[in-house]
This record gives sequence, C-alpha cells and structure tokens, in this order.
Amino acid sequence: MRGRELPISVAAGSAPYDALKHYLEDRAKPLSAQTTSSLLLGLRAALKWPEFILGPTMKYGAMDYWAELERRELPVERIVRTVMLRDVALEVRTLALVPRARAAGAYDAAGASSDALKKAEQAAVGWDALIDAVVADGMDRRLSAEESAPTLRNESTGLPNLDPEDDEQSQDLPALERLAEDRGVRYILSKGFVLRTSAWLDQLLSNKLDGFLQWKAPSFPLFKALDAHDNLTDEVALWIWERFTITRAEDWSTTSLLQEWEARTQGTTVLKRTVLNERRVDVDRAALLALKKSNAQIRTEARPKALDPDDFVVPAAEFLQGGNYAAAADIFAGLADLSPNDGNVLNNLGFCQMPMDPAAALATLQRSSLYSRDFPLIGTANRVLALHLVGRDEDALALAQEAVLPKGEEGDMYAWEHECGKSLRLAQHVDSRKYLQDLKQHILEVRGKRT
Repeated sequence: MRGRELPISVAAGSAPYDALKHYLEDRAKPLSAQTTSSLLLGLRAALKWPEFILGPTMKYGAMDYWAELERRELPVERIVRTVMLRDVALEVRTLALVPRARAAGAYDAAGASSDALKKAEQAAVGWDALIDAVVADGMDRRLSAEESAPTLRNESTGLPNLDPEDDEQSQDLPALERLAEDRGVRYILSKGFVLRTSAWLDQLLSNKLDGFLQWKAPSFPLFKALDAHDNLTDEVALWIWERFTITRAEDWSTTSLLQEWEARTQGTTVLKRTVLNERRVDVDRAALLALKKSNAQIRTEARPKALDPDDFVVPAAEFLQGGNYAAAADIFAGLADLSPNDGNVLNNLGFCQMPMDPAAALATLQRSSLYSRDFPLIGTANRVLALHLVGRDEDALALAQEAVLPKGEEGDMYAWEHECGKSLRLAQHVDSRKYLQDLKQHILEVRGKRT
C-alpha cells in the first residue's frame, strides 16, 4: 500500500455538500437513513459489478437501493437508463474480454489469480459464445463508420496488458500481438459492441429486470437485429443524477443547471419536496452558470477527477497504526463499491483486511490482480503474504518466483512485517523488491522447519 499524505477531511472534500463524503459515511447505515446521493451512488456501484460474479461484496444489492429510491418516488428506471446503462455495457465489455485475454496469455505477466479468472470466465460464457457467433457470421467486418470507431481512451477496459500506454504491464508482447490479431477482441473493443450491448440492456431494463441484473447475453440473431446508435439523453434524469452526485455545480451540464432553475422558480419537478431539499442550490448562481455555458463565455470545466486511492492511504495507515483495522478497511471498501474494477483500490482494501481476515484479504487481492495497477509488484507482495498467512506456502513461493520485476523502481511502500506466532506490524518506507525477496526467504525457512 502506498499513497500521498493527504488528510481524510481533504481527501473526502471540504465543500458543504460532498457526494463522496456522504457515501463513505452512509454506506453502513440502514438504507432508510442514507441520503439520496448515497443511494444513487450505491445503486450504480451494485449494477456495475454485481453479486453473480463477485459474490456479496456490498452490504446491499441493486434491488435494495432500487426499492428505497422508488419509495422516495424517484424515477429510478429513467435514471438508470440515462446515466448507468453505458457504465454497465462497458463492464460487460470487460467481462467479455476475459476468456480471450486469458487464452492469449495476457494475464501471465501480471500474475493474475487463476481462481478469480475462472470465476470471471464462467460468468462470461454467454458473451464469449456471442462473440464467436459474430466472428463466424462476419458481422464484425460489416460495421458502420459509427460502429467501427474505437471506444474512448478514458473508457478503459480495466484489464492488465490491454492498455498500450501501460508500459509496466505490457511486457508480454507476444500476448499483445495475439490479442491484436483476434477479430473477436477487436470487435469487443469497438463502439459497435458497446452500442449494441447498451441497446440489449435497455430492452432487458424495460422487460426483464432480472436479466438486466444478471447481464444475460442475447442470442446472436437478436443481437444482430438491435439498433446500434446512441440514445437521447433524458434531461430530467440527468439533472437528478448530477444534482445529488456531482458536488460542484460548475461541473453540471447546462441542461441540469436549467432544470434546477425551473424546479426552484416554477415548481416543475418530479422530485418530492423533502428529497429536493436534501441539497440546497443557489438558484441565481445556477442560472448564471447555465447562461455563461450556453453562451460559451467560459470554458466548461473538466469533470472532477476520478477517485484516487492514493489520497486515502495516509488516513487509512493511521487507523492501521492504532489497531483499528476495520475503520481502515472500510475506507477502501467504500471506494471499491464505487470503483469495483480499480486494481489499486482493491489492493489497498486487501492490505487493510489482512490483519483481521487473511482469507478475505486474499480473495480481494486476487480480484485486484485481474486489473491494471500502478505498482504491480506491491500487489504481488501482498498476495504472497496473504497466501502464506492462509497456509498456502507452495502457491506463495510459486507466485513470488514468477513475479515480474518492473522496469523502473516502484519505490517504498507500507508493508506488513510478519513473524510467525506474532501479530502483523505495519512498517513504512519499505522497498518493494527487498520486501518480496525477504518474504520469499522467510517462507522457505518456515517450510524447511516443517519438513
């Protein structure tokens, strides 16, 4: 685990209204006691990487959040269709890539967990068969100009070795070449796959909600018949999402600012007054921002940056130093809800879980190994220790032996110092290469004493 020295009050945000802070504070509360902001973020998290793949990683499931939001009379289906449908389609894309990436050996250099890969492959069976049918039919060679466009750079696959800009994790060039030659992979990475998958999920959302929640793959003829185009935006649904989940009004869309002005000045809103009043927005300021944006008098500011787990490492380490392991783990458990395929978040969560529950930590670290990470050697070292703590020394040694050393230095990190029969002790400024080497030697010595 490694990160910057940033207090949690700053990391979570200091604005009077802070959506992320609400979620991190609310996630363990009963749903009826959570803010609407937290419920919306929780619903998106539950939809993006559901229990049928990962098991119950969150306290509440998608339908729990859905039911509470409906109780508050929010147009949940409209919000999901406008804001979350594409997110789910991109996660389906990630899942559909797993069997082909594994067959090409793209996970080998990253040392990804075979147990986690098997679980993902099982969940991907229907989509893998669909892609086989697409290739056999030649549909991937007959794409429109819109469909053949690659998806945006910031819509990452989340998988190791599939990002050409990720030098540290793209060391297996033969695997990359095999992937580049795979027509199925090229189709999955095209905009056409995301558009058709979104269209299919839209049908499921309207007609078969359980299929939507299970990411059920369509038959090939049905998939081929779907329209591949971007849907129109439901401006009211977008406004509800942005007003409760985007902290700064400057980062709202122009239409959402206008919706806010209309709701407050003309009373034209689908929201109950009690829900609307959970957040107070300066109406005059909203109108001014909308005017400036529509007249292009100011440049629209960038969306808030993605969650950076490094920002939360130091406050988590303070909890760990004080023996409050659950509080430290809870920080990253909340972030993992919001970013379930962020390898850095999952690595830090597994690290915090290790003193309490090594088996749970190992499961989390295995999930982390499926995704791109900034410092893969640190993640490998954590997995080696977790395997040792649960008694799987042979697997731990094999993983340590296969570890790919990075081209550059990964620097120092927080690490658990381990002595048999004693509690783990947190250490700082530990060199990752030396730590892994020492850990390997320790396991060899322990195994020697047992034989």
